[in-house]
Amino acid sequence: MNLFKRKTSKENRDQLLEKMQLPDYIRHVSEEERKEIIKKKIMQIKEILENMKCKNDEYELSKRQQRTKELVIYNIKQKDYLEAYFEMIDFIEDYGDKHDGKVMEKEKQEINQLIEMIGENVR
Repeated sequence: MNLFKRKTSKENRDQLLEKMQLPDYIRHVSEEERKEIIKKKIMQIKEILENMKCKNDEYELSKRQQRTKELVIYNIKQKDYLEAYFEMIDFIEDYGDKHDGKVMEKEKQEINQLIEMIGENVR
């Protein structure tokens, strides 16, 4: 077994973050166009999450994840859905090297919940 062999496939966190990327011009379009772009992304994210296999280890959200979760909810209440979406990305990015790029089941549940909240409000 080669201990130095690098894994070439992306882990599920990287795949999710890649799929969540918004077009660079997003801030230069109308609010309605933003909502449409976000709605389409949410549909794609839901599909990825549905098929994602996650470790069901005991896991607690980091303080940063808890804070960004609060900011997602705050921005939704402020009707700033784009900023809520960006905070959602920040929530997913906060992992360091704790679990080798894998989304944990607890995180997946939180992501699903937050994505649902954003999706319900951009309709």
